[in-house]
Amino acid sequence: MRHSVDLPLFAQGARIPTKWEVKHLGLHYDRHLTWADHIREKCDQLRKKTKSYYWLLGRRSPLSLENKRLLYLSVIKPIWLYGLQLWGRASASNIQRIQQRQNVILRAITNAHRYTRNDDLYWDLSIPTVAEEVTRLTDKYEYRLHSHPNSMVLELLDNSNPYKRLKRPRYLF
Repeated sequence: MRHSVDLPLFAQGARIPTKWEVKHLGLHYDRHLTWADHIREKCDQLRKKTKSYYWLLGRRSPLSLENKRLLYLSVIKPIWLYGLQLWGRASASNIQRIQQRQNVILRAITNAHRYTRNDDLYWDLSIPTVAEEVTRLTDKYEYRLHSHPNSMVLELLDNSNPYKRLKRPRYLF
């Protein structure tokens, strides 16, 4: 267990309570910005939404494959896509959790056999993977920064001065 020292913050003489996790505009920020709580919440939302729409997405659905794909792109995908510019740099294991949930949904949509490769599903449906979406949206954001009228915004892209990671204090117990 890591020990940390919380410095008390005061506003007008009253102590401001500290929290490990805060939800703001639908994004769950934790103390170390690991995004684990946010991704866990998104996986739960995806599971619930898919379950409620399974009668339209499942194997016994009367919808065509194109309509199922459209339903996925318009209703289910925006659930995990929201805020991707921020949480897209989470750890690979957290990104993989969203990817696994997307794989399950695409298998239900296509009624694919269990030995069908996920790459084939993505290719046939013309749906990018989560990692491809992260790359696409971060590149789009970087392009917007280059064309921004404020010249100081370009300093956000400057990686020439890498910051050293601060060493954590070691506790002797």
